[in-house]
Parts: sequence; C-alpha cells; structure tokens
Amino acid sequence: MTSAAGHLTIASSPTEGPGFPMPVSGVAVEGGSPRASGIAFISSAEAAERSGRNVGHVNRMCATVWFAQGLARQEKRGKARAGWYVSEEADPAFARVKMAADIGTDLRHLSERQRQNSAYRKQILDAWSAACTAAYQLGFDRNAATGRFVQQLLLGEVPAFRGESIKINRSTLYNWQRRYQAGGLAALADARGTQQAAEAAAKADDPFFARVKELYLTQNRPSLADCVKFASIDARKRGWPVHNYKACQRMIAAIPRQVVILMREGEKAHYDKCEPPIVRDYYGLRSNSIWCADHHTLDIQCAVPDGKGGMKHARPTLSGFEDLRSRMIVGWQISAAAPNADVILASFEAAAGECGLPDQVLIDNGKDFDSRTLQGVTKKERREGAAPDRVIGAFVLCGVNVAHAKPYAPKSKPIERAFGTVAKGFSKWWSTYTGGTTATKPEGLADAMKAGKAPTLEELRESFAEWLAAGYHDCVHTGHAMDGQTPREAFAANLDRKRTMERDLLSFACLPRYGPLKVGRQGVTWKGMFFGAFDSNVQALYGKQVLIAVGDNLSEGVYVLDLDGRLVCKAPPNLRLPFNADKETLREATKLQKQVRKLKKDYVDNRPKMALDPLQMLGELAAEKALAAQPKSEDPPPSIAPHRTAFDDQLPQIREAFETPARQAVGAESVPLPSRFSYESKTTGGDAGDQTAGPSLRDYLALRQREEES
Repeated sequence: MTSAAGHLTIASSPTEGPGFPMPVSGVAVEGGSPRASGIAFISSAEAAERSGRNVGHVNRMCATVWFAQGLARQEKRGKARAGWYVSEEADPAFARVKMAADIGTDLRHLSERQRQNSAYRKQILDAWSAACTAAYQLGFDRNAATGRFVQQLLLGEVPAFRGESIKINRSTLYNWQRRYQAGGLAALADARGTQQAAEAAAKADDPFFARVKELYLTQNRPSLADCVKFASIDARKRGWPVHNYKACQRMIAAIPRQVVILMREGEKAHYDKCEPPIVRDYYGLRSNSIWCADHHTLDIQCAVPDGKGGMKHARPTLSGFEDLRSRMIVGWQISAAAPNADVILASFEAAAGECGLPDQVLIDNGKDFDSRTLQGVTKKERREGAAPDRVIGAFVLCGVNVAHAKPYAPKSKPIERAFGTVAKGFSKWWSTYTGGTTATKPEGLADAMKAGKAPTLEELRESFAEWLAAGYHDCVHTGHAMDGQTPREAFAANLDRKRTMERDLLSFACLPRYGPLKVGRQGVTWKGMFFGAFDSNVQALYGKQVLIAVGDNLSEGVYVLDLDGRLVCKAPPNLRLPFNADKETLREATKLQKQVRKLKKDYVDNRPKMALDPLQMLGELAAEKALAAQPKSEDPPPSIAPHRTAFDDQLPQIREAFETPARQAVGAESVPLPSRFSYESKTTGGDAGDQTAGPSLRDYLALRQREEES
C-alpha cells in the first residue's frame, strides 16, 4: 500500500522460506465480490466437478451440515433415482462464476520455487492496486499511477524475488493482472518449465513429429531434411498437421544425445562415445600381477612366402602380452598367418622365461584364446561350468589364473592402448604403411609395393624388437601410476616376487596337448599322421589311452604322455618303404619288425610271477618315511618363487627328449612333415592305410649305419 507521501510500503507479515512476503487478501475491488444472481440447486456430481472435490465428500456434507441449514435437499429428477442437490451458496467453490481470489488456490502441482514466485507477483499486483487507488484520490488517472509505480520498481524500492534483479514494465503488470483474473494465484506462477514440458508432451503425441522421429532414428542415418520431406508426404495423405523444419529441429534437439547416437550409430558407438569408462587404479597392482593379451593387425604390408617358391604381400599380426602395472610388453610374436593358440603359447613362453610367471592373465574371448590348449577346457565347457583339465592347458600347468574381458568391449583390454602406440609410433614410418582405415590409406601404397619396398617378415621382427626396446620400454610413460618412469623402470621397481620355472619345464608345459588318443598298431595317430610304430616305449602302451604334446617341428616326432601328463617318450614319425625297395631294404624293415616282436616276447617271459612280499613292502614304506623326515634344503630367497609342477622330477628326461635330434637323413627334407606353425596338414592320397609323408626307410637305415660306424 501507499503512504501519504506516495511511497510504496511492504507488508510486514512474512511467509515461510525466502522471497517476498505473501499477501493475505486479493486485489482490491470496490464494493467487494458481487453476488451471482439466480442461485440454483445443483447435483452433488456437478458440485464435485466445479469444486474439484470427491462426490462422496459432497454427499456427506449435504447430509450432516448443509441439509440442516436449508442449503441441501434430496430430489428425484427424471428417471434417475433421488439424490442430493446442493445450493450454489453452500460453498464458494460451487459458484458458476468465481472471483480471482476464489480460483487457482490449489498450488500442490507447483514446485516450491513456483509457489514463492506466484506469491511475489501477487504482492506486486496488490501494491500496484493500492498505488492506483491512492493516485485516484490525488486526481491522477490509472496510466499516470502505473507509470509512477513502474519507476519505483526500477529504483529498487520493491525487493526483487530471491534477491535477483528483475525488470517489470507496464506490459508485464497488465499481463500478470489478466492471468490472475483468469486463473487465480496458480496462474501467476512462472510456468516456463511447465510450458516446455507441455509442449514436449504435445510433440510426443503429434503424429507428424512421431513420423519424423521414426524416420530419423535409424542406423541408415538419413538427413533431417529428408525425414521432414517424407513425413510431409505421409501427412498430406493422412490429414496430419504439418510442422516446419525448425520445429522438427527443436524436437530432435530435445531428444537426449546419447539416445540419438544409440539409435543412429549402434551399440558399439554408444559404448565408445557415451558410456563412461571404468577407471582402474594401477597403484594397487604389482609387476606380474596381471598380464593382458590380444592380437593386433599391423598397418604394414610385408613380403611373405606364398608356398610356391614366390612372394606375396600380407599384413602381419602382432600377438603380445602386456604387464598392466608397468605397461611393459613382456612377450610378443609377429606372424603372417592368422594367429592361433600356438602363436599365443610362443609369446607366453618367451614372456614367462624372461620376466617370470604372472598371477593372472586377462585374455580375449576369441576361440584361439578361449581354447582347451591354453585353459584346459573349451569355451562351451567353461560356460557350462566344467572345471579345467589339470594336465591339459598351459595356463593350468603354469599355475596362472585366467580372466576374460567383456565381449565386444575393446576398452576392457588395456593392451589396446599399447597397440595404438604401436600404430602411431612404429607402423606409420614404413613405406608400405596401409593406414588404419580406407580414408587414411596413402595414395602411393601400390607404387611402394610394386617397387619392392615391402619388408620381409624377419626384417619387420628385427625392427620391431629395436623399436620396442628404444622407442617404448625406455621412454617415459605418462599413464596413471607411472610417476615419470619408463615401462622397464616401472616393472623393476614394482616387482616384489618373481615366480619362475626351469626353462625346459616351461617349454614342456607350453607344448599344445591333445588326447586322449588310443595307441594302435601304427602307434599314435594324430591328424592323419602316425608316430612311434617302431618305438618300443610306444608299443608297450598298445591299446591304452595316452596324451601327446606337439612341438614346433613334427618331423622330429611328438611327445607321448600318460593320462597324468607325465612324459613317457618321444615318438618319431613313422617311415615309409618305397615300392621299388631292394631286398636289403626289405630285410632291414623285417628286422625292425622282429625287434618289436622280440620286445613283446621278452616282456611276457620276464613279467613278475608273484606280488611283492609284505615284509618288503613294509621296509619300502619305512624307507620312504625316513627319507621324508630328512631336513630339506633351504628355500630360495623370497624374491624368487619357483613354480612346482607334477613333472618336475622328470626334468632330466625332458631335457634329453628336447635335445634328441631328429631321425632324418640327408635328402629326407624333400618330403618333410608340416610344422606346427604352418597351420595345415599335408596328407597323401591312397587308401585308409596311407599316412603323412615322412623320411624314407632307406634314409633312416643309412643314418643308422653311419651312426654305428662312427
């Protein structure tokens, strides 16, 4: 209200919370609220609809309060049964035409800020009404009074809402007044957020916007302009209202960006661009705690043999193991063929022999990593909950735990970051660099390949070893927990315990194992090849189940193991007898057959005739206990922890088997057996008794004769 001097004053009764004081009465109206003419009785249902109350509540009020006051009665109108009818005077909410102070009083749907904002605007309207009344008494009109009131607002004589600077002009005052008279106190609230929500709801229900959204949110990624064009065609056919391009732009902009990327680019793009990464704390790791392994196709064209005496171009594959604590590439292999379990085992053996065994490996879900050769269980068996075989699987034999990365999630394998460094720091410096994508492919690649600038596989391996040592391991790494150290320095600084194995035992554990296989008349059969037909140790196992471990060169034979994984012997490949063999060669072959027959006969003649004597058994048991009671040798220092396996006691036998040369004479390499790294088996034609080509019997006999003479 206004003082005698014409200044605006504010009521002193504050409401709860910050903001301007809440007024008690409505805008001043001369003569009070007019009474509506023609008061009528209305049904309880209509009264409930006008007031927004429940019909049962209106009926209870009619029976308990208004009936006694003569404001309610029961009537039967038409065919409907009798019901309560209440006078419009019983409650102001029942009036057909309501005053501003009587409507819009329910503010429960508004937020706390909106309610305070509505009260502030209502206080401004009250002060404006009082200022106009005072101006009339002084002879000023409404226009002059409003102008003076706006000046007082600009001079800051009225506190701003929540202390915020606010500018109010004539239009704002008249707009607030119209809204208050039409909707009461609730209509004065700042409804900009509510209007936006209402507009968004209206757009969601609009068929034109729905059609545009349907066309736009597809992985074909059409432009918004084309979507609007085709949606307009559908709208004209179906009678929908058409909206302009800008409205469609605003509708698309209101969709969360993550949803647009998911619908238009797919789940992988959503994972790469939108999902927050899981940040690992590398301070909690030690060197050799976890190794991460994967494959990476190098962006380099190199020259490799084509198998026909010539050369061809191919992109080699890098397979490596990275120590997560130090980011050091502890083991790697570069191969031209598709990587498989043998390449993984070769890189793991090199890493474990140099740096020690890890506690755990984090590997991919591909069939080469998730294989029985590495884990002792197939992927299908692992998913069904089967336990790994204790004698098959290099990781099982070496006491290494296995963890699998999240499928189709490169971010879950930290070695992918190291592969990015390889792509930028190593691959880009070659003349035959292919680029990471077709968009980054150099134009001169074909000319460089024709000019013979492609490196050989050996040249590539040598260069990568030099770059890895000087350009990666000895360069400062800026990753988390590296603290300005190089990978080599970080590995040494965080190595508390080094688990080791004898190198021959490690090589033996990393040989791929297959089986069980049954020993037959041709010895052990594997992939169409036969081994150990004339070996006495193999023939002694005739009819039994065995395992085999396959080395790099099959021409040297395979390692025969019992079902407990212990080495039995090294079985050479079976020899072939040429069709035009002379009598002497046939005689020598028959001699070998007789030797095997004699071996079996000697075993039958010399077999034990009775069980061990009980006293002898007790003596042997006492000797074993005495041996176990003897003091053991001192343990190695804590920094070195040898890994024990079930075949440690066979170390001399394993060394002898590894050092045994191949029984192959000069000239026998013309028909070699395939290598384990050739990834293919060459078999000859013929009947079922044919076997893979190997050294001839003549060459073998000649080698035997030279050995005897020497």
